[in-house]
Amino acid sequence: MGRPRKPIKLQHEGLSHVARFAHPVLGRTVRINLGADPQEARAHLAALNRVFLNPDLWQNPPADLPEPVRRAWGVERSGVVMPPPVMPPPETAAAEMADLQAEVRTRDGEIARLRAENMRLRRELRRWRGRGLDAVALARPLGEAADEWLAAYRGRSHRHVLDMRSELRRFTRRFGAETPLADLEGAERRISEWLAGLVASRGPRQGQPLSAGRRVQARQRVLRFLADVGVAFDRSQIPRPSKVEVRRDRGAVRWLEIEDARRLADALPDYWRDAWRLQVATGLRPGEIPTIEAADLSVGGGVLTLSPGPGRNLTLKNGSRTIRLPDSAREILARRLADDTVAYRTATGLPWHDPGRWCRYYARALRDAAETAEIAVRVDARIGRRTCASLLVRAGRSIEQVAALLGDDPATVREHYSALTAADVDAGGIEI
Repeated sequence: MGRPRKPIKLQHEGLSHVARFAHPVLGRTVRINLGADPQEARAHLAALNRVFLNPDLWQNPPADLPEPVRRAWGVERSGVVMPPPVMPPPETAAAEMADLQAEVRTRDGEIARLRAENMRLRRELRRWRGRGLDAVALARPLGEAADEWLAAYRGRSHRHVLDMRSELRRFTRRFGAETPLADLEGAERRISEWLAGLVASRGPRQGQPLSAGRRVQARQRVLRFLADVGVAFDRSQIPRPSKVEVRRDRGAVRWLEIEDARRLADALPDYWRDAWRLQVATGLRPGEIPTIEAADLSVGGGVLTLSPGPGRNLTLKNGSRTIRLPDSAREILARRLADDTVAYRTATGLPWHDPGRWCRYYARALRDAAETAEIAVRVDARIGRRTCASLLVRAGRSIEQVAALLGDDPATVREHYSALTAADVDAGGIEI
């Protein structure tokens, strides 16, 4: 006689009610979003347990099941026909569980050992890559080695490759294209002096010392190239700007007042206006907006759940994030997802597989609109997120509430917004 099955329990993910269970027919774990309404979620859970606890209904669930439960059960769509599983006796199950736990511990030890060995081999590979089996490769000129390395380099995006090429060309000009690679071995002091003396070549800071954040990027790119071509050096002797320096050079975060946010929205084209209003209303990161799909919305469209998945380039510090949508954001997503599965597509009708490129286009549209609307604050792709945070803090929301909405650490939110106090901003002030 098998052990009795335990009813499925209701779980919470932010503002959503979800149910997770091991599907007895499909043989995998299934997650169902039951919505934000507690009463409706409990009713759906009761219908789900009615099927889950009765093996006679597994293959042919009742026709009166709620649509979310019937869709998630999915037996009819899958075509899988399996007999009900036979549960082992409790004593046998406990013994098997102990054996599995011992096997997991053994495998974890093997994985840790293999990872350590993998890191050691990678360090050895970086040391010898480019120099072959002898030191003759270090007689190559710096410019030639840089061109060969760049020809084989594959970055995250086309823009990333261009930035790497620009950085190495600047490094090559400073040390000389004909300089043998051997002359750079043990040249930590010269490389450090070069990094400290870098100045901006374009933009509003042209001719001024490069910011600490940009010096971190330059150091990372140049040292990666030198390690790959086989130049021996002590990375610890080339100082890296601290996080304090990076934040000080970056300056205080910028946001817009509600009036400026509305004027900016009026100056944007329809495609970008929806993105701007959505970002100000919900505090989304710019890279999260083009990844929104219809499957991310709860029943009724009132709750948005962002979860990691294949092909999704999301910065989710806590695994997933649930956002209760205000009326303006709900209307935007309902309109954009009425006849499509994704909220944003390219001009050719394809989904955005490179959120970074979408962010660059978005930032360019915001800058053009800010110039048209004569907004003095310098805008970028994240200013809508910061505007949302500042308005919520001034409306009296706690730091913890704002951090949960943004999917960020409370310490970071407190650092940037704790000086703000409640002002004449209504709780609904983010509806633009």
